[in-house]
This record gives sequence, C-alpha cells and structure tokens, in this order.
Amino acid sequence: MSKYNKYADSMGINPTTKGRMLEEYPQLQTCVDFISNSGIDSDKYLRYLAWLYDPQSPLMKEYRGDLIQRRAQAMNLSSYNGDSDYRCESAFVIMMRNRLWTLRCDNEKAFAEFSEMVGQPITEANEDVKIKAIERKGKLLELMSEMSARIEKIDKELFEEDHELEDAAVKIATVGQAAKNYRRK
Repeated sequence: MSKYNKYADSMGINPTTKGRMLEEYPQLQTCVDFISNSGIDSDKYLRYLAWLYDPQSPLMKEYRGDLIQRRAQAMNLSSYNGDSDYRCESAFVIMMRNRLWTLRCDNEKAFAEFSEMVGQPITEANEDVKIKAIERKGKLLELMSEMSARIEKIDKELFEEDHELEDAAVKIATVGQAAKNYRRK
C-alpha cells in the first residue's frame, strides 16, 4: 500500500476503488470513448488519470509543476505503463476542472466578440464622436489584454504548459460537453 492511498477517498475520482472505474464513475465514459479502439487498458488508464489530474490527488500537491515526476508516480500507483492519449486526458482534465474550463471558454468567447468590435473601422465624420469611438476601442483593447492574460493563467493552471494536452482540449471540448459530464458521487 502506497503512502498516497490514504488520500484517495477524498479525491473526486478515487483511483483505488475496488470495482471497475467505469462502473463506479460512469461519467468517465467521455474519456473512454477516445481510447475504446486503441488497445489501452481503460481501467488502469482511468486510475492513472485520476492520480495524475484529479485536483485532490496528493500527486497534484506534491509534484505541482513537475509533470514528468507526477506522470511517473501516477504510472507506478496505477500499474499503467502504456501510451497516453491526449484527447482522453484533456477530456478528463476538463471534466475535473469544469468551472475553470467554463471560465476559460467564456473569456475566449468575449475576447472574440471584442476583437470583432475593435476590427470595425471608425467612419464617424464628427470629431467628438470619432474621439469617443477611438477611446472606446482603446478601452476594449485594454480589456482584451486582461482577458488574454487571464486565459493564459487559466491554461497554465489547467494544463501546466503541456501544450499537446492544451491543444487536444481546445479541439475536442465544448462548454456544454464539459458541464454535463461531471457530477460527484
């Protein structure tokens, strides 16, 4: 028994559960869908992902910022030694960090909306109106800069600069999918 096992009960997804992970946590089906035809042992892989990415995992606390060490420990604890599937991993991260992911998506959407407004040419003839339009664009650009920094901060917290995982998340996830997938037992 590992020194980490005593913390497993407090995790959102307990990797030491006695039964099959998918039976205990049916919401993990979203992750399994990505690996169903890959030959990956889904039960061990889900245990690995729980150790690796569950926000309450003791590995998240002990190895914060050291993804390589955390991966090695998670593999050891779960007895998983196969390949990683970034689509499955990103779905797991999004499911576990639903609120943070939703905040990221909302900031991204607002950024795109502001960008459209900033991209519109100023066509006013009246100088006073033109100056106010320029000031408004300046304010929007400041807000966009703040949003961009916020998105980068959220991405760092979610993906710890693992750009492959981040890219996979952006490709496969939607806010609605993330929101409906996670419910604690």
